[in-house]
Amino acid sequence: MTDDERSWRHPSAQAAHRLSRALERHGITGEVHEGRGLALVSVWVDLVAWTDGSCFWWSGAVTAGNRRSYSYSPADDPVTTARRVAERYAQLRRQSEADRGREPAHQEAAPREVWPQGDRPHEDRPAEGRA
Repeated sequence: MTDDERSWRHPSAQAAHRLSRALERHGITGEVHEGRGLALVSVWVDLVAWTDGSCFWWSGAVTAGNRRSYSYSPADDPVTTARRVAERYAQLRRQSEADRGREPAHQEAAPREVWPQGDRPHEDRPAEGRA
């Protein structure tokens, strides 16, 4: 028996794999991990759907008090859960793109001018032809 076959036996792993397949219908690839009676589907940064085999839960928005809220859905309805997780995924993607627009994650350095030693123009001296 392979590891995959063994993981399919636990109700939490079964539920996680069903959710992963349902997410694929939304164009979302989730990575399933399981162990010790729990399983999870890793979807995106700050978006992981956990299950114990009876329900799913995943992080929602952050409250005004800077606390995470969680959303819940029954494990026997992976289609509805996938739709709700896909909505949260889209929200996080939009937020990530907006954040990148305001603050680039990686800012390139300005191109440097390379001048042979002694040939670099000086800002305090007017260049020829400049008044």
